[in-house]
Amino acid sequence: MFIPLITGSILFYVYIIRELPDLKKVESLSLSQTTTITDRNGEVLYRVFEENREYVPLSKISVTMQNAIIAAEDKSFWTNAGVDFGGMARALLRDIGSSGPSQ
Repeated sequence: MFIPLITGSILFYVYIIRELPDLKKVESLSLSQTTTITDRNGEVLYRVFEENREYVPLSKISVTMQNAIIAAEDKSFWTNAGVDFGGMARALLRDIGSSGPSQ
C-alpha cells in the first residue's frame, strides 16, 4: 500500500524538486536588458535590444499591478496552500480526456 506512495515521492523528488533552480540565485540572475546609448549630457540617443527589458524591483510595481498579474495567473493564489490541488485534478482529467497534455 505504501510502495506506490514512496515510489511516487522518490520520482517526484528526482524529476521535479531536484531540477528546480536555487531560489537564492534568482535575485542575481543576469537577464538581457536594453542597451542605452547616451550623449555626453546623459540624453538618450538610441536603445538597442532584442528583448526590450528593464529591471524593476518589486517595490516599484504597484500593488494593483501585482494583484492583476496574480489574478491572471492563479485566481486561488491567496487562498490555496501553495498548490492548487483542484486545478491539478481538473488538468489531469482534461489530459486523460484528450489522450495527452492539453494545456
